Amino acid sequence: MNDSLPPDLARLRVVETFLDLQLQAVRAESARQEGTADPVSPPTAPARPPWLVEYDISTARRPLQVHVEDCAVTGPRTRRVSQGEAQRWVVEVGACQFCRPDALLGVPE
Repeated sequence: MNDSLPPDLARLRVVETFLDLQLQAVRAESARQEGTADPVSPPTAPARPPWLVEYDISTARRPLQVHVEDCAVTGPRTRRVSQGEAQRWVVEVGACQFCRPDALLGVPE
């Protein structure tokens, strides 16, 4: 195990995303300097849904609340969901009071 990496999955995902963006930037600059850059649109990675649903600890895995991907208070039992699913779960079970996905999703309180 690399001691310089964060111990939890949420922070590892942040590091992973940052490194992906840096690698894209380096490749785009290399292509630009080589003269092989696509002037129309740079390559982009497919976007991952930035919404997480947190589940309770029971075997029934009932949804507890919705979070934004980089929320600092998400628990270990989360799953990525689409925007439509996130909007539905915000209405049904509620949103995290810290990262406020309801405001980003346009769901009224």
